[in-house]
Amino acid sequence: MASLGAITPTLAHAGDLQLAGRHGDANARRDARRQRFDERLHLEDFQREPKRKGFYAGAGLSTGLSLQLDGFIPAIGHRVEIGGGLSERFTLGVSGGLTGHQGIKKGVAGVVDIVGQGFVWRGAFLQVGLGATSHAAMIGRARRPGFGGFAGLGYEFRPLEHLAVAFDAQYEQRVRTDGRQTHALLFGLRLRGYVRLRKH
Repeated sequence: MASLGAITPTLAHAGDLQLAGRHGDANARRDARRQRFDERLHLEDFQREPKRKGFYAGAGLSTGLSLQLDGFIPAIGHRVEIGGGLSERFTLGVSGGLTGHQGIKKGVAGVVDIVGQGFVWRGAFLQVGLGATSHAAMIGRARRPGFGGFAGLGYEFRPLEHLAVAFDAQYEQRVRTDGRQTHALLFGLRLRGYVRLRKH
């Protein structure tokens, strides 16, 4: 009889089960809120001090004016870029693409530059480039390649950990093979993806 009493099952009340369920739901909601908060802090950390050391690739659009003594030539182009972050505040890469000069016959030019960017505060940066264009446009002049570079500034936003959106302005100067100089003022919008290399 004593052994039968020892194995008598104990019944749980429905109220106890509901209370346990409510506690479980509350814990799950609290864990979800904590996870969202941690993820927001993690993103804010990247926005305050973004990580750039590693590999990057990107693409963008640019528009502006090729300045002439007797006027200007509207221009629009696109760029692709690839490179790496030598540190969290300095990147070095290659940027290339096409620029179309409006109103000039066969006015599409290929451009390639080596570009360095230094980030001076959060997303604010200075940049310099050195390279060549297959057609440094001048009104009334034959097509000629141009060699030179540009200097600019801009700001990079970090909406996602590995994705950046940047706006920039550049002053460009090229020297044609006939000795004449061309000048341009360009504005750009760029998307760049960062991949941080991890050591195993």
